[in-house]
Amino acid sequence: FDRAVEVIFSSRPHKHLKMTQYYTVISGQLEFHLDDQVVNLKTGDKYTVVPGVIHWAKSKNGAWVEIFSKPGWTAEDHIVVIEKN
Repeated sequence: FDRAVEVIFSSRPHKHLKMTQYYTVISGQLEFHLDDQVVNLKTGDKYTVVPGVIHWAKSKNGAWVEIFSKPGWTAEDHIVVIEKN
């Protein structure tokens, strides 16, 4: 496993094939995109992302987020998804 604290302004759409991620918003507000769903999270909210779900997030003022990943993050399991317009 691994645990990180990040300040998220904007991330790129991606997915993981093996890893489950547990997000906890420490401070701020986060617009969390999961496949075709948008979830608005605020300080204290938690959300779990299971393998295979395309996800990304954005925040106007930078949200402090703790991310616990199991198994731990690897470059091979971080699959960036190219958006088709």
